Amino acid sequence: SLIKNKARRSKRKMTSSSSKEETRWASILSIKELKELSNTVPGGKHCVERTDLEALVENHYPSLEKAQSYLRSNETTVLSRLKSVLSQDRGVLNFEHYSPSAEHVARMKRLAATAPELYNNPNISPRSKWFHHPRYHQNSQMPPYHVHFREEMQNTLRYLYDALRVAPGSSTPYTGNSGNDDKYSHQEQQYRSLQNASNYFRGCMRGLKGHVQIEEYACFPLYEQTFPDISMQFLYQDHKDLHETEQAVHNAFHKALIKFSNSSSGDVIIPREEILELIGVVLDFDSHLMSHLGEEEEVVVPLSLTDKQICF
Repeated sequence: SLIKNKARRSKRKMTSSSSKEETRWASILSIKELKELSNTVPGGKHCVERTDLEALVENHYPSLEKAQSYLRSNETTVLSRLKSVLSQDRGVLNFEHYSPSAEHVARMKRLAATAPELYNNPNISPRSKWFHHPRYHQNSQMPPYHVHFREEMQNTLRYLYDALRVAPGSSTPYTGNSGNDDKYSHQEQQYRSLQNASNYFRGCMRGLKGHVQIEEYACFPLYEQTFPDISMQFLYQDHKDLHETEQAVHNAFHKALIKFSNSSSGDVIIPREEILELIGVVLDFDSHLMSHLGEEEEVVVPLSLTDKQICF
């Protein structure tokens, strides 16, 4: 599941230190999630520092699973996250709407210390400098291959928003992604929206599988051969993590769509809270994927801005 996989990722991020701050399960939550959870605790609105927020959340919620269950079921939180994703311009190369993990931040600090010419270089290191660098168009670059994955995930969530807006109790009028949606019942509109979302996601994952294979069998070995001091091993593990969390999304879509297949009357419509739960699962995966793509770019793009040839 997404929660179990996040817990495994969290364990890998923890150091051998025994300090409480470094072993908290709340450390893998974003600052926005911590603040949302702290608002449910008396006096929590006054907490500002991350360490205080983590301590407050862990004292109030018995486990990561319980905390994430609240976040996923909280309509305000889910809708806020969803609308944020739908408002993003995901067609740009310089995509910055992701949250790097604590593990990645520490990794980049180490790389800046051991390879400052690559990762502590004002002409190469800042993301904003990549696309105007004179060598950007001379070598193969990773960002152009990531754009369509971001867009496809956004389209998946856009169709899920349509499915939510025809659910009973919805206060937001349904507009749909097709000009002919007004001829369908709410049940048919919701089914079509869910099916479109599922199709987009499955297509995105098929493309991602091929992309990962090219990276692992061609790109990463080339980077490591050209820059033997820069390890790509963490990216292989990230790909495994993504594959595991992907399955949770497929399961969530199946759980929703099977209700239409099992209905003989054709009057099935999925309640709002169940669509919100599905959206929460997809948002979690989207956040994971966006962080992975951004972190990967931060490591590999500087390697393609040197005078060494990188072609794949």
